[in-house]
Amino acid sequence: MPSIKLGELLVNANVLQESQLRAALAEQQKWGGRLGDIMVRMSLVTEDLLVRALSRQMGVPTTNLETIPQISDHVKAKIPPEMASELEMVPIQLKEDGKTLVVAMAEPQNVGVVDSLRARTGCRIVTHLAG
Repeated sequence: MPSIKLGELLVNANVLQESQLRAALAEQQKWGGRLGDIMVRMSLVTEDLLVRALSRQMGVPTTNLETIPQISDHVKAKIPPEMASELEMVPIQLKEDGKTLVVAMAEPQNVGVVDSLRARTGCRIVTHLAG
């Protein structure tokens, strides 16, 4: 199934009007940046709505970092806080006897980040989308 563009997805869901999408695209053309970030900054969509739309677009599960239970120390220990901050991700769970690390991140399809995490931890990495 071909991937639908984020703007089209939001227009088709009646969340965004064509004129609003064109305004956000013009802003992106002028200043650069991610379309979703621009739409949130312009108050066209909420971050929560954007995350849900991106999740649907990418086929990646979401994680709301505000509602996850306390992350255990052994999960946090897998990734140094500086690295987690630099890579814009949060380790949230270890599965399969520590062989799989679940992480929440803003760009879950960033192969470079996933490869860095895999090399650092020695774990299989499962990504979730988070705002």
